[in-house]
Parts: sequence; C-alpha cells; structure tokens
Amino acid sequence: MEYVVRLDTAGLDLGRIGRSLQEIDPAAVADIDPLDRTLRVSATMLDRELLEALAQAGHPVGSAQVERMPSICCGGCSG
Repeated sequence: MEYVVRLDTAGLDLGRIGRSLQEIDPAAVADIDPLDRTLRVSATMLDRELLEALAQAGHPVGSAQVERMPSICCGGCSG
C-alpha cells in the first residue's frame, strides 16, 4: 500500500518512523515529498497499523490525515 500522510514535516524523524514501520513490515519505506511536504509511506500494513506506527514514532496523526493511494501495481511480477 502507498499512503500520503499530511502532517507538519518540520523536525520529522524519518529514521525513527522507518524503524517503527519496519517492525510491522520489514520492507516499509518512508520519505518526504519535496513538492508538497507530505510524508509518503510504502508498506504492507493496515491503515490502523500505520497510525499506530506513526504514534509509536512520536508523530501521532488522525485517520483524516492519511490518504491511501490507488495501487500502481500492474500484476506482472506476481500475477
């Protein structure tokens, strides 16, 4: 799943967020979109797990701040 999280990215600790996400999905990645200054997350987890991971990392957000993006998977690598 890919998510866009709207929150104040100033002072965001991407390392801490990454570690928290990777406790749920070891392949999870997070970065900051340089154009609109939002947090982008790519991970295999439920929405509530994402909220919990962000809170655990010290960046609690509400569900209204999280947008699940449509899949861009073509299905070619795993059917």
